[in-house]
Amino acid sequence: MTAKTSQTAAPRPIETLRQEIDALDDALLDLVEKRLSLSKSIASAKSAEDDRHLMIRPRRERELIERLSGRTRAVPKASVSAIWRELMSLNLQSQRSTELALCADERRMHVADQARRRFGTVAPMVEVAKPEAALERARTRETIAIIELNPKADWWTVLADDSDLVIFDALREEGGWVTAIVVGRLDASHVPEDRRYCVVSADELLARVTQGEPICPLASAGEWRLCLTDLSSVDALSNAA
Repeated sequence: MTAKTSQTAAPRPIETLRQEIDALDDALLDLVEKRLSLSKSIASAKSAEDDRHLMIRPRRERELIERLSGRTRAVPKASVSAIWRELMSLNLQSQRSTELALCADERRMHVADQARRRFGTVAPMVEVAKPEAALERARTRETIAIIELNPKADWWTVLADDSDLVIFDALREEGGWVTAIVVGRLDASHVPEDRRYCVVSADELLARVTQGEPICPLASAGEWRLCLTDLSSVDALSNAA
């Protein structure tokens, strides 16, 4: 091996590599802050369009994560989701401070951890004892209600006739099982069209199933059914059963 070849193959000094990483970190922070600045400008446009609903845009968030997950080469898709969830949470809080009202008894710490992964670490979180209190905060404040789904509870039946609140998301286990329902004052147009939650009567559920709609009941209380319309989730739940 010649001296020239040996020099070419020699590893770069670690301090040089660290300096390059430091420069990239500085550039990344500058880009995050630029993103934050743009997000604040978007807040004004959102308020001009609709000041009654929450600033969060679940459909836009999902589309963004899916697009970036499709572009990634070395970064795991789960990491892409976690990083951009945190960035979007930071942006949301810069637009308008939005709290998380957590109501969970049986698995409080687990549901709280799921909520943090979904809505980021910067969102202020308050714990409430009753689902009704969480829903009231969601009606009257800049609040997202996150309520544990207990098969024995029927708090969600009030949402059948609620014109203000929408179930716009859920916290799930890896197998697809729903652990908590996410509720807020949200325009339905900002909810992903292929994944909707609804409260319907048993008769309506039967009629929709008969028509071939991919609708799956998650809980029941009297004549009411809490349902999910999402083909992929219905398949996952069926396989797990």
